[in-house]
Amino acid sequence: MACARMFGKMNAKKLPVIKDEDLQAAASMFTFSWLFDTLERTMDMPPLQNADGDDLVFHDVRFPLASGARQKDIAARVNTIPGMSQENAKFWNWLEDKQKSKGKKNTGLSLDTTMDSGLLVLGNVELKVRFLHLAPNSARAQTKEWP
Repeated sequence: MACARMFGKMNAKKLPVIKDEDLQAAASMFTFSWLFDTLERTMDMPPLQNADGDDLVFHDVRFPLASGARQKDIAARVNTIPGMSQENAKFWNWLEDKQKSKGKKNTGLSLDTTMDSGLLVLGNVELKVRFLHLAPNSARAQTKEWP
């Protein structure tokens, strides 16, 4: 009995039941309130940069596979590209050629991913059903010429 009084269960008023339609109509107000608050706080942040000092910009590059191309043949070709480190049958980390000292000086927040070996991850390559997906972490990495 004391526990019920402590948490206000004995004489608590029941809240009105809100219809699903009303909740759905109000949902966007909560989303916009959160978004405007979050945007306001992040607008004053310096841009994120990768370890080379380039702005961190995620790209989505897709190479369509030719009709009749077999995934095991594509995987074998990707494995011959220097800097590709295979994680599983369909996923590779694209690594820098060798550990190097920092390039440009970072002027903002820096975000980078390194392997256990200390090599920097420039992006990822994933073999999908109908295309090969490249996801570099900067514009400069995207335009880097592949062997």
